[in-house]
Amino acid sequence: MQRASAGGYWKLPYTTKSGHLITTKLGTRADGYYTRRYQSRLYRVTDNTPGKMTGRVLPQASLDWRYPLTTTMNRMHWLLQPMAAVLASPLNNSTKHIPNEDSTIFELDDTNLFQPNRFNGIDRTDSGYRIVYGFDNEFLFSKQRSIALFVGQSRRLDRRQVVPNGLGEDNKKSDYIGCLKLKPISWLLARYRLSINPQKYHPRYSELGISLGEKFLKLDIGHVYLNKTATIKKQDLSQVNWQISSQVFENWSLSFAQIKNLKKNQGGNALASFILASYKDECFQLDAGVYKT
Repeated sequence: MQRASAGGYWKLPYTTKSGHLITTKLGTRADGYYTRRYQSRLYRVTDNTPGKMTGRVLPQASLDWRYPLTTTMNRMHWLLQPMAAVLASPLNNSTKHIPNEDSTIFELDDTNLFQPNRFNGIDRTDSGYRIVYGFDNEFLFSKQRSIALFVGQSRRLDRRQVVPNGLGEDNKKSDYIGCLKLKPISWLLARYRLSINPQKYHPRYSELGISLGEKFLKLDIGHVYLNKTATIKKQDLSQVNWQISSQVFENWSLSFAQIKNLKKNQGGNALASFILASYKDECFQLDAGVYKT
């Protein structure tokens, strides 16, 4: 299977007199696919199914609210920011005609909880209506040192089962999402992410990682562990994610990333690779990428 994807987003930030940050975001993404030997009705590969081209357009909208509160204590700045968002996207029936190769793993964490599409790849889309809420708690010290804690959760507004059962969200609410970040020096950031099942209160997902470098050239490496209840194939997963990125110009960035499986009995090789080019300013974002799985 070959795929290509491109998307554009329009963003309107607004700050009230009392300091509330409100952001309206509208966007759309177009995906094109060429598949061989795939029979969508049976959801499996066959030898006699001819190659075909298919595509889809995914419109998305969101309304984001944040209220940063700050104070200073003994040369330390404390920033507390409650936040919430409402996200909407219509159901796309064309997804059932597309094989799922790069979205077999669902990792719900602080990086995608507030995003319109929370799937790692593009083969599966995030549709329906939900509300998200949480808070950022950050302590800022001199010489760009910091400690930050994030906690959040989402709830469905439509009772639709978008994410397969057991992967971090049911038709009512998601796991509790947490992230702790430590920045001892300006060019080094360590992080620990955690997803906790709200019924059984045990970890479903965890990640330990570091980021090295500045905007011009940055290397990010992380190790992810997923409990077998959090994977579509019902197997424990241990994988390494790495990404090299560079903000070439003020509004342009380029990145290359790969996800590698550490379980030998599950292939022990690259699960996905991608190259992504992005343009972003205060009101507009354009992404174009090539994915391989």
